[in-house]
Amino acid sequence: MTDPDKVENRYRSALHAATPGAQTQASWAGSAFTSVLSALAHEAWVSTTADAFSQQCTDMQTKAAGAGGDCVGEMTSRYSREPAKVEPTDYRATWY
Repeated sequence: MTDPDKVENRYRSALHAATPGAQTQASWAGSAFTSVLSALAHEAWVSTTADAFSQQCTDMQTKAAGAGGDCVGEMTSRYSREPAKVEPTDYRATWY
């Protein structure tokens, strides 16, 4: 049963609308180092310093992909915990 006095939870709607963009950004973050790593793999720079740099890029790519995925996961989780309707005086009713 719905309460006719409640209104749309605009915060929940905003989370839903922002999720596809966040998914795209998370994907880009996970592949941000691909060009550099490809160049290094094709011997664009060969030295022990290049090896260390390549390892750091690989580590950062892994961390960026994880952070992006975590962000999208939290947004999705938060969306699922939010009620569809809230009191008109609730801050989520006027979220923008």
